[in-house]
Amino acid sequence: MNSVNLFQSQIKDVTRKMMATVSELSMHQATAHKLQKERDDVCERAIVARDRLQNGEAPTDTADAEFQKLLQGEHQKELDRQAAAQRKQEEEIVNSNFTRTTAEPRVNAYIPDDDHGLPKAYGVNAPFKPTAQGASMRFIRKPNPKPIEI
Repeated sequence: MNSVNLFQSQIKDVTRKMMATVSELSMHQATAHKLQKERDDVCERAIVARDRLQNGEAPTDTADAEFQKLLQGEHQKELDRQAAAQRKQEEEIVNSNFTRTTAEPRVNAYIPDDDHGLPKAYGVNAPFKPTAQGASMRFIRKPNPKPIEI
């Protein structure tokens, strides 16, 4: 009886393995059939495209639109490149003429009261412009000078 059970279990194992192998084979066959169909479609499209090229037409319906889009993109890149070069050149011109500063400009000339009205430089005797008081000045008492009695 043991040998019969042993043979039956072996038959079941072999049957299960064979069914798995057959399933795997059918999956591979389906994949191969699908890939062969894709290859045939691509070959057919290539033949049609080659014929259209020989007739002087675009190879596919979308090829002309794609080509125009590509040309437009290249043209836009060229325009952007030129604009960037011009912007860089303008910045170099602007930056070469003066030093960039955040300080407030100070007066270096005045208009005299003569008849010409042309500005005249202060020179050495420019008016003094004190700096703004710091935040710690609020803790310092204001001077309270004593009145002078004569």
